[in-house]
Amino acid sequence: MSDTYNTPEAPFCQIKKSWRRLQKLDQDLRQQADISLDEAIVLCCLSQRCKCQGNVAEETGLTTTQASRVLSKLEDKQLIERSIDAADKRKMIFTLSPSGHQTLEKITPLGVNHIAL
Repeated sequence: MSDTYNTPEAPFCQIKKSWRRLQKLDQDLRQQADISLDEAIVLCCLSQRCKCQGNVAEETGLTTTQASRVLSKLEDKQLIERSIDAADKRKMIFTLSPSGHQTLEKITPLGVNHIAL
């Protein structure tokens, strides 16, 4: 068996490093902006265009249940706004609030710093 699986460059070692960076980013986001990494990812998703819960789940990789929880938390923090879809009254559409835009601008440098590590 080759020793390449035991090197620092092995795939799972790289995944471990990435996982630790994501955990650190989540911790920094919570401390500096009172927002989780999942919430930040959803804000980013919504910044590109308004979406329904299903779109948010699909684009972020969250389950629909997780997306629902994150959207509720963001709405409680007044970072997003909910409205009824004009084309389909059964759907709720989510958009960033002005405060959500400000928060996204505030946290973007944190994300950039963690990507650069």
